[in-house]
Amino acid sequence: MRQYDFIKDRDASGDDAIIISNRPKKKLDLWPRIICLLLAVIFWLYVVNVNDTDVSATIKVKLGITGTDLLMESKGLMVYGLQTQEITITVKGSNRDIKKYSTDDYGAVIDVSAIEEAGKHTVEVKPSMPAGSSVSVVSVEPQNVTIYADTVVTKTIPFNVVTGAIATVSEYEWAIEQSADSLEISGPKAIVEGIASAKYTVEGEFYSSKSFSGFAVDFCDANGAYLLYDNNIVTYSTNDITVKMNVMARKNIPIVVEVTGEGKDLQYTLSQSYVSIVGDPNALAQVSEYVISLTEAVEGRPIDYVLTSEDLPDNVSLETENTEINISFTGQ
Repeated sequence: MRQYDFIKDRDASGDDAIIISNRPKKKLDLWPRIICLLLAVIFWLYVVNVNDTDVSATIKVKLGITGTDLLMESKGLMVYGLQTQEITITVKGSNRDIKKYSTDDYGAVIDVSAIEEAGKHTVEVKPSMPAGSSVSVVSVEPQNVTIYADTVVTKTIPFNVVTGAIATVSEYEWAIEQSADSLEISGPKAIVEGIASAKYTVEGEFYSSKSFSGFAVDFCDANGAYLLYDNNIVTYSTNDITVKMNVMARKNIPIVVEVTGEGKDLQYTLSQSYVSIVGDPNALAQVSEYVISLTEAVEGRPIDYVLTSEDLPDNVSLETENTEINISFTGQ
C-alpha cells in the first residue's frame, strides 16, 4: 500500500492549504546504531577489566641507608662496608597501577640508627611502594644485608708524590714539587689503623708546567701495597695541597744595555754577550733578551754588573745565578 505525506503549506492566494504528497516515507533503521553501541560498551568493559586485573612485576632499585646521622650523634659510630648496592623487589597490584609507576617511584632502605656497638651487623631491608597505589610487596631479595659499624678516628699519615708515564719534549727537564708531605685522614678505626701512607701519581703529557690541587689519593699499607677504599669511608681534603709539575727548558739570549740618562748615545762592549736562562717553555718563549737598565754611562769608565734572575719575568731564571760581567763605554 502506498503511503502519502500530508504537508501544510500556502496556496497561490496565500491561504493555508493541506497538500498531499505522494513521496514515499523514509523508514528509520536503528539496528546498526544499536549494534555499534553494544560493541562500544563491550570494549569499555574489557578495558576496565584488563586494567583492574592484578599482575606482578619485578623491579630493581638502589639500596639506601638512613639513620647514619642519629647513629653518629647517639653512639659515635659510622657505618661502612655495605656490599649490596641493589635490591630486587617483586610487587603485585592492578595492571593500571603497575604501568602507572616507574622504577624511581619504588625504593629500598636500611635503617642503621638502632645499631648499638661497633662490629658486623645484619640489617633488614625495608622496601617502599608508591603512595596511594594498590601495589604491594610480594618478596624482597635479599631480605637482610651485612654492614659494619665502627668509631671514627683521625690520623696524620705521610704523603708522597710519584710519577707514572710522563711524555714531554726530550730536551725539556722536569721536576715534581709538593707543598705538603703529610695528610690528615678520618674514618672507621679498623680501616684507618691499617693505612700507613698516601700517594698521588702524576702522569700524562707535559709541555709546560702544571699545578694540581683537590686531587684524589691512593692509600698504602705499611709494606707500600695499595689499599682500595671508597672516599666515602675514609675522608680527607687535598684542597690546601699543591703538587706542581715543573717543566723546564733552556735557551741563550743576548744581553742588551739600555742607558736612560747621560751617556745614552755611547757604544758599549760586554765581557759576555749572551746568558743562559731556564724556565717554563711558555714563559721562555716570551723572553728574547736580557736587559740591563742604567741611568747613566761615562766614556772610559767601565762598570761591573751582576746578572740576577730578578731582572727576568716569573717562571724564568738564570741557569747560573749572580754572574758578573764587565761593561765598558766608548764614544761614537
